Amino acid sequence: MSYKISRREFLKISAGASLTLAISLPAQNISAKSSSLKNGEFSPSVWLEINKNNIVTVTVAESEMGQGVLTTLSMMVAEELDTKWEDIRAILADADQKYGDQATGGSTSLRKNWTRLRMAGAATRKILIQAAAQKWKIKEEQCNTNEGKVINLLTNQILSYGELIEIAASIPLPEEVFLKEKKDFKYIGKPIPRLDSPIKVNGKAKFGNDILIENALIATVVHPPVINSSIISFDASRAKKIQGVTHVLQIDEGIAVIAKDFWSAKKGAQLVDIVWGDKKNNKINSAYIKNLLTKTLTNTKEHNIEQDLGNADKVIANSENTHHSEYFLPYQAHASMETINCTAFVNGDKCEVWAPTQTPTRAKDEARSRTQSFFSKIKYKILKSDDNSITLHNTLIGGSFGRKLQTDFVSEAVQISKLIQKPVRLIWEREQDIKNDYYHPATLHSLSAALNKDGFPIAWWHKATGQKQRFGGAFLPYNIPNIRLQGKRISLPIKVGPWRSVNHYYNAFVVESFIDELAAKSKIDPLEYRLKLIDDPQFINVLKLVTSKANWGGKLPNGHFQGLAMHKGFGSYVAQVAEISLKDDGSIKVHKVTAAIDAGIAVNPDTIKAQMEGAIVFGLSAALKGKITFNNGSPVQSNYHDFPILKFSEMPVIETIIADSDKSPEGIGEPGVPSIGPAIANAYYAATGKRAYTLPIETS
Repeated sequence: MSYKISRREFLKISAGASLTLAISLPAQNISAKSSSLKNGEFSPSVWLEINKNNIVTVTVAESEMGQGVLTTLSMMVAEELDTKWEDIRAILADADQKYGDQATGGSTSLRKNWTRLRMAGAATRKILIQAAAQKWKIKEEQCNTNEGKVINLLTNQILSYGELIEIAASIPLPEEVFLKEKKDFKYIGKPIPRLDSPIKVNGKAKFGNDILIENALIATVVHPPVINSSIISFDASRAKKIQGVTHVLQIDEGIAVIAKDFWSAKKGAQLVDIVWGDKKNNKINSAYIKNLLTKTLTNTKEHNIEQDLGNADKVIANSENTHHSEYFLPYQAHASMETINCTAFVNGDKCEVWAPTQTPTRAKDEARSRTQSFFSKIKYKILKSDDNSITLHNTLIGGSFGRKLQTDFVSEAVQISKLIQKPVRLIWEREQDIKNDYYHPATLHSLSAALNKDGFPIAWWHKATGQKQRFGGAFLPYNIPNIRLQGKRISLPIKVGPWRSVNHYYNAFVVESFIDELAAKSKIDPLEYRLKLIDDPQFINVLKLVTSKANWGGKLPNGHFQGLAMHKGFGSYVAQVAEISLKDDGSIKVHKVTAAIDAGIAVNPDTIKAQMEGAIVFGLSAALKGKITFNNGSPVQSNYHDFPILKFSEMPVIETIIADSDKSPEGIGEPGVPSIGPAIANAYYAATGKRAYTLPIETS
């Protein structure tokens, strides 16, 4: 595959001690089938460095929150650079406009870097070959590379990459580079151990709460107990009597208590006397929300039509064989193991931040907005010139699932540090984290279908409502001639935001539960039913892979039952079979989950398996365990005792089959979540004859 490079730019730094490649990058994803880069100029970004000792340092602009990007993105560079894997190092990039918009979400890390990071490696390799050819006074074609060395094919002489960096630094970027075909991959497709595993095992890994700045104080914040309630007044006299408490301040989000240690800050926060006003939202409770959703859902004429194929409403109205169901999915919290934290130091006009954030660019902008003058902010916006007065270091993230896309915690830390002009480490307790989350929104769905004489749907009508309700993932993979999707958003002051798999989670649950209902109504095996309704070869492949491996329809242990579900999201195709039994109290025990995924070329199979396992565990917690409810304008749940997640003792066996593919890589972080809920719900029906119309599944 041939790619043209639009700009010649090659930088030499540190007096010849290392070689850094600044390469022009596409602003959009480029298919592996593209023959060249197009559409003009792109912002240059520095991605890799080679030093004289042959060490290759890859700078990763994505956030590392457990999904393995430090390793998989480095594999792409190493593959095309043709260097030894043992010589690869990876570091997280600080927030910098030279990397473009730094945001990690939507399972995009592999997809958006598949071409550009391989190009960076390939261009560097080509330049190093040119450098060796110059030194040996031979043609480039008479050189080859292997494991970080250039080989003279005429004499078998060898020069390491590190020996060539000074010559290479004077060579412009090549006009064109060639990327490897899949058959020639040395690293891509292999289960390579993660680069960040050793430092996580030996304790050297730096997560947000591992940042220790000299003389930093510890801060916590008392947030409003009722949604959007404001502060009328506060009395900090009792809090200030706690030894170690240094400051009690009002910030935009609440009352900040600052101390020399966390325990003192926590005790002080409990003793601040606050008079809260503006409690108009105290009427909000779960019953009120459910009633609002129900009223909104019934007013179909007010709903936006997202898809209208044929005449679904008329066909259903005139059909003698119809089926109808309603599904409700409650609010969900992110509840990652690492709670919210951020370290900030505002010193005059300068601000330095250390944050476990999915959005370094937005977080840096938030810090800028909190520290710089109006004139400075306008100047930056117009000129797009960074004076480096704001520095944001992105740390490793101990779980996020979308929560750390928000920048509220950066805002709090910067505000506090600016007020006291000292470094501050902000720490939220678990209770603060869960009660002040940007929740996954609750949604209510109504589905109706008309069936032909053979029991297959000829019309499908899906209506939905909720905060930020979206139909992504509800667009059917099934061949049905009449389809209508309608939705309407409701307005509530509850903060909501992205949550692992976002709208695919609830849409997959209702679609795959309802299709299973139709199969049962028609007395047709759920696998056979689906296969009759789809013609997408990738869906057919993952369905056959997963059901074969799970022994679908075969003999199971006594009291065991299976459920099937499938979904396409973030470019990837997933099918899952859940095997369950019922405990004496009627609750569900999940014994095994078999999953098949087609995510394009598998860059690192171990990473895909780990991500599928993590996604399934995350989805199981929502399917069997936790939900967020509201009472008197406040979230009820506050910690793992009332918002439980899956325990080690409840962990099923998970087997992942990765479909072989020649297509570009697709998402892997989120696609495993949507189908586990309906797979469990469908298995529960097989066990009990009862349908689950909400998650978590109500078994009592």
